[in-house]
Amino acid sequence: MARHNLTVTIDGNPQTGESKRYLREFFARHRVEVISSLPCYQEFFTDKQRGNGVFKKSIESLRLLNDQGYGKSNNGEGAELTLNLVYNPAGAFLPASQEGLERQFK
Repeated sequence: MARHNLTVTIDGNPQTGESKRYLREFFARHRVEVISSLPCYQEFFTDKQRGNGVFKKSIESLRLLNDQGYGKSNNGEGAELTLNLVYNPAGAFLPASQEGLERQFK
């Protein structure tokens, strides 16, 4: 299981410049359960919290993980590659219900 910063596979490590693009293949090869966060399903709010362009980079990274098989049903053909997308609300309040957020994110 790995807590994964989605943008690092797009930009690399901000301190060292080292590319982390290999991580998606590494995770899939080792069947790592990936946990990533996205503050909001709307670009404006994600970029407001995390910086301009973060939403688009996060979506690109999610698509690359999808290409490896994450977040997709395998129709019963072996173990699925698990991708958990978590919601980190900004501010001093609790998030909405799981069911409501899941509908909105989808």
